[in-house]
Amino acid sequence: MQPSDFDYGANVFVIGYEVAVNLFGNADKAVGQLVKMKEGKRGLVVGLIKKQGKSIVGGWEYDNSILMPLGFMRTMVREKTAVPSSWCKARKPYPWHN
Repeated sequence: MQPSDFDYGANVFVIGYEVAVNLFGNADKAVGQLVKMKEGKRGLVVGLIKKQGKSIVGGWEYDNSILMPLGFMRTMVREKTAVPSSWCKARKPYPWHN
């Protein structure tokens, strides 16, 4: 992602390794794909987080993360009532990507 993506709330994502595998079957196929999110919003996968694996002490699970500009997220989630959760779930087959 570029700084301008954040400035303008571009519809772009960087996704974790496991998210990519779950959505596309192969993480290498993720970059360049369109993904349909909540409220019918679509975004372009512009990056992949290298596989991190599980941490012994817990913490952030990068493999299961979706990162996006705050402005784009705000088009789908009410910030005041938001609770950290997963709001993108794949179903088989995946009819909504390219």
